[in-house]
Amino acid sequence: MIDNFTFLVFSSVNLETLAMMSEIKLHENNIEKLMKKRISTRAFLQKDVSDEKLNQLMTLASRAPSWKNAQSYKIAFVKGQKKDSLMKEFHQAITGRRDLAPHYDHEKNHPSIIKKRMFNLGMKLYSHMEIERKDKEAREAYFMKNYEAFGAPVVAFYYIPKSLAEWTILDLGILMGHVCLVAEGMGLATCFQGSLSVYPDIVDRYTGLGDEMKMIVGMSLGYPDTEDRSNSFYSDRAPLEEVMQIIE
Repeated sequence: MIDNFTFLVFSSVNLETLAMMSEIKLHENNIEKLMKKRISTRAFLQKDVSDEKLNQLMTLASRAPSWKNAQSYKIAFVKGQKKDSLMKEFHQAITGRRDLAPHYDHEKNHPSIIKKRMFNLGMKLYSHMEIERKDKEAREAYFMKNYEAFGAPVVAFYYIPKSLAEWTILDLGILMGHVCLVAEGMGLATCFQGSLSVYPDIVDRYTGLGDEMKMIVGMSLGYPDTEDRSNSFYSDRAPLEEVMQIIE
């Protein structure tokens, strides 16, 4: 435990870890059910996620494949007053129109078919939330929830070493996929947010990781508010013929 945030670095699994894994009880352990159930959760209950839960989550998720078992990432979980203070700084930076400064610029040169998917997501989400396209104020208010981590009690920040790039990000992405599915199985919910990557200097002051590591993405984590309308929204997936091919 470091101050008010939990910091985890993963090493090779041992007998003690395996014993812990065997005791973890998931609400659902059928991978098909978890895949179909998982969504980007945009409303959370004000219910604490214990350090024990976070350790259980990462004990399982850290079994994710990693090139040469490098596991070249670090994850910081910020919660409690530190989380509230961090999100307040984020909100002030955004409303003050401070220039965005992520370590990786958000990609812009998407092919038209991908642009269409992204546009359709926004349109369908706002429609689901009954926010009119012309209602700029309501759209902006809903968008600003990104910078409040949608009210989640925990925000996780994913880091990689400054000296590494593509292969390490690939490993990180695989880990992130495992995290959201394991969380789902534990009754928790997640939302990965590029919006939480735009001010890494703010985050670094809370995590203390900025000297050698670069923050890639943030993630809201907590118990889902199942009564909130946003959590009944399921995004589409592209037809298989658009994303795969079989060659014989």
